[in-house]
Amino acid sequence: MPLHTDIDDLALGEMSFAGRHYMYLAERAGGRFVAAARYERHPRYLECTHLVSEGYGPTMFVLLMQKARREGLLGVAPDLRYNSDEAKRMDARFYSDAPAGVHHRANEEAAHAERYLNQIYFVQGDLIGEAIARANLRHGRLDFSAEAGTQAVAALVERLDAYLFKSELPYK
Repeated sequence: MPLHTDIDDLALGEMSFAGRHYMYLAERAGGRFVAAARYERHPRYLECTHLVSEGYGPTMFVLLMQKARREGLLGVAPDLRYNSDEAKRMDARFYSDAPAGVHHRANEEAAHAERYLNQIYFVQGDLIGEAIARANLRHGRLDFSAEAGTQAVAALVERLDAYLFKSELPYK
């Protein structure tokens, strides 16, 4: 389970649109996604509902944990409804062989047969430096901050959904 703690050569972004929340890592030059997550915000934690990556899955999961900590939430829970076999393998590794600095606590709202899916995963400090990757976003092709027009943001959401749901295409 590789955890990339140096993401300075990538661009890290976040966005929310029409009630959907995203975090993504992309190549700086071409803007090709290498990881993306879609999550739901609960009162006490973030629920990771979709995560797709090209070798950056654990990294994206930890970045979500860092976000939850910054926002005063308990951490990140696996999807409360459905988890693919690949997602289950990653969650099981975080439960039984977590990277240093990653912890978990029981999630009373989860009711999976697998104990590792009934957890909220969290960090008590940053494991991955984000500042340079966030700055890279501002200088790259995927900067859709609040100043961007609605059409530009909607186009990025369409790209993110296509990436996240490519195994389910055509996505509507």
